[in-house]
Amino acid sequence: MERYIQRLVYDWKFSRGEIPHAAQTDCNYDGWKTVRVPHDYAIEGPFDPNNDGGNTIVNADGFPVCDNAAGRTGALPTAGCAWYRREIDIKKEWDGCEITVEFDGVMSHCDVYMNGKPVGRNVYGYTSFKVDVSDAVQYGGSNLLSVRVDQRPWESRWYPGAGIYRNVRLVVKDATNFDYHTAYLTTPVVSAEKATVAITADIKNPKDGLFVFVDITDADGNTVASTTVPVCDAKISANIDIQKPKLWSNAAPNLYFAKLVLMSGQTLLDNEIIRFGIREVVFERGKGCFVNGVCTKMKGVCLHHDLGALGTAVNESAIRRQLKLLAEMGCNSIRTSHNPPAPELLDIADEMGLYVIVEQFDQWKINKTANGYGLYCDKWAEYDFTCTIRRDRNHPCVIMWSIGNEIPDQNEKSGGATARFLANIARREDPSRKVTVGLDKDDGARTNGVTDAVDVVGWNYRPHRYEIYHKGTNDIIYGSETVSCVSSRGIYFIPDKKAISADEKPTTIAELYDYPRRAWRRYDYVEIPAPERPEGHVNSYDLSAPDWAYYPEAEFAAQDDHPYVFGEYVWTGFDYLGEPTPYGTYEVGGKLARSSYFGIFDLAGIPKDRFYSYKAKWTDKEVLHLFPHWNWKDGDVLAVHCYSSFSRAELFVNGRSCGIRQKKPGSNNCLERYRLMWDDIKFEAGELTVKAIDDNGNVLKTETVRTAGTPARLEISADRAQYTANGDDLCYVTVRVLDENGNFCPTANTRLDFSCTGKCEFIACDNGDQTDLEVFSSPHRNAFSGMAVAIFRTLHREPGDMNITVSAMGMSPVTLTVPSV
Repeated sequence: MERYIQRLVYDWKFSRGEIPHAAQTDCNYDGWKTVRVPHDYAIEGPFDPNNDGGNTIVNADGFPVCDNAAGRTGALPTAGCAWYRREIDIKKEWDGCEITVEFDGVMSHCDVYMNGKPVGRNVYGYTSFKVDVSDAVQYGGSNLLSVRVDQRPWESRWYPGAGIYRNVRLVVKDATNFDYHTAYLTTPVVSAEKATVAITADIKNPKDGLFVFVDITDADGNTVASTTVPVCDAKISANIDIQKPKLWSNAAPNLYFAKLVLMSGQTLLDNEIIRFGIREVVFERGKGCFVNGVCTKMKGVCLHHDLGALGTAVNESAIRRQLKLLAEMGCNSIRTSHNPPAPELLDIADEMGLYVIVEQFDQWKINKTANGYGLYCDKWAEYDFTCTIRRDRNHPCVIMWSIGNEIPDQNEKSGGATARFLANIARREDPSRKVTVGLDKDDGARTNGVTDAVDVVGWNYRPHRYEIYHKGTNDIIYGSETVSCVSSRGIYFIPDKKAISADEKPTTIAELYDYPRRAWRRYDYVEIPAPERPEGHVNSYDLSAPDWAYYPEAEFAAQDDHPYVFGEYVWTGFDYLGEPTPYGTYEVGGKLARSSYFGIFDLAGIPKDRFYSYKAKWTDKEVLHLFPHWNWKDGDVLAVHCYSSFSRAELFVNGRSCGIRQKKPGSNNCLERYRLMWDDIKFEAGELTVKAIDDNGNVLKTETVRTAGTPARLEISADRAQYTANGDDLCYVTVRVLDENGNFCPTANTRLDFSCTGKCEFIACDNGDQTDLEVFSSPHRNAFSGMAVAIFRTLHREPGDMNITVSAMGMSPVTLTVPSV
């Protein structure tokens, strides 16, 4: 039979709290909400310091003991029990088939029931799993699927979300079938002339005379190879050659499809389609990473799994938006920090040509949080890691498996044994890829054998030690987590300057990159550690960081000076819910922050200033970005910075030159290598202009920032021109506040109200302000630094115009009409 797959999205009944007999068919739905899945019930709020406050141990980020640690998991109500129930129609003709329910992820500690009968359970919220309900269903009628979720407090040190937050499917197959996630495809031979595709799969409930027909097609549907393989010992194994293959890479993400059809004589029993890419990834010590023979620098970011205002509820168009924004910046790689991603992220990365490190754990046996994974590692680690690798190993985007991040076990003698145990699981399940880990304990990781257990060693926040690692070891190394610069988009403070002495300036290459641990600086007002301010905001000059971290240019310099370090993964691509460093504690009268400050983009997906720094460094595009804004008080004196792909530029205030600045390659001042900077510029209302010039003074590009007047009107735009009427596609509408002359108002906090008519529905809105505690589902929001973003969803199978309106007091409402088809 053709495999039947039904995505279970609508008509779920949901209730929080423990409910006796909730799995039984006679338990009624009175008072239960109707929700759609994926569903994150914690994102509904409200924000409250009591949700994750109190005294607790958080063995990470320099805070071994946190008093009143509100905001560490987003100050949202993740903890507690909840129930989901849904009716499923089971057809008579399915009797004798294998009937399963596949969960891409449930957060967390879930028990699954069918018609009141327990059919499966799972602990780790990031693990994809299936439950076989064949023996519990009643054929020819409605059946009750129930899921109990029991999220413990302090399982995570960031916002984990809560509930059935990833997709769920009903899958019906013949009793003889391709076993779950066992079909495995590699390309052991890759060249421009020929590629060999190796395919294996396990057959469940095999019988005599089975064979599998394999048909490989290109992206246009043309068959490029095919073969027939007999089933032997409940397995198939085949090697198929493809002539003149189109290779997969970031520059050309060419994809193929292998269709496997399981046959018994003329009877089709099961079918499975594997999408794959043909590529070769090689790591060489002292040389770097090579994709299809081309030396490739990883320009990467770390990503947590939440999607801002949507919480952790998976949405393909939301993930695609994030990855497209990162790609525009020049990002070519993602580290899924610190857990397996949603399958949709890997699907999109395959299509876009983004390289991915799939990371499995943030904790092994020693907990970072009170109810962390250490409580379950001994029993569940092999199962969880095996599930991840089998699910994801056919994706060409996956280049390495990471067994963990900043694991406390590094400092224990047992750490090496655990690392070897996990690394060997990866090598057993997928010998085609290397194993890595993100480390932060130099001596412990080496002494206890953690570095010896992996193939590629990732170091977190160690640019000052790259040369030491290279000369003193045989390791292949990269920056698995870098920078951790913090900022609030569009917020600038004029800091106090402090004198420094000459002996505090760097004298060695190690001191040059060891920025956070020394007092030297070109700008005396670099803020390390980042200070807490009553406003709850952090300076947006991109010079603020926690005491373990540094500004982006220090890593740029280390990567440029040490080409054997094959790349970096910046912490983080986007702000994420939870971990609001430096606002990690909450006292009476203090400021509660809901989300991190680390992102290159804010939580709403609006770029911060340093987006342009990375774009200038990581792409060949022309970049000229001037900051700060030019709305200040008379008499204010401040620094003006410019991120630029050009080496020279001249600054003007109302047409008066403030001098030419030029980048200084090789300088012991990392900032001067990559930024153009002017000190002590006196504010004067009007125009601030920067002109990129060549050596002869010819103007190559110009950018002007103007002093804005009183907010007078709104400008709105959508992220795309057209949307799909499938009930999942999202339209992101960005709002900018302007004055009567059309100048952007960079300090506006205008209240905005969102509404819509036509074929869409309002979902959420945000402004990127880490301290804004308005629930995301509210249809109004104050602009933050003059901007906000609202999210609207298309209707299922109802195409037509979406009419989206934004209004504000004292301004004319603005309506945008975009089609869904």
